[in-house]
Amino acid sequence: MPGLGGQFHYDDLANVVMDPATSDPAALAGRLASGFRPLLRLSYAADHQLWGFAPAGFLATNLALHALTVFGVAALARQRLRSETSVALAAAVFALQPAHAAAVAWTSGRSTLLATF
Repeated sequence: MPGLGGQFHYDDLANVVMDPATSDPAALAGRLASGFRPLLRLSYAADHQLWGFAPAGFLATNLALHALTVFGVAALARQRLRSETSVALAAAVFALQPAHAAAVAWTSGRSTLLATF
């Protein structure tokens, strides 16, 4: 949650803020035609439509993708494990894994979140 108060970092400036495909529909169409990470580009454009270039909006999307993936891990664990305690533990371990912090708190890390989801 503290990441929602964050800013754009490092590659976010080049990959999101300064990339015309984030805010210009014509540039987005050209990028989509190239076939390079179309879902990622569409998600950045959708965020821009909703939030402008407010970092909190982009980071909220990242947090939502992570949360949805945690629910997916819980659903998978529920199919494989016998106790709800084990399911909750599996989901919590995934949710709180420190390696995921970069993907959630760094807008450019969204490609990892989308691929995992």
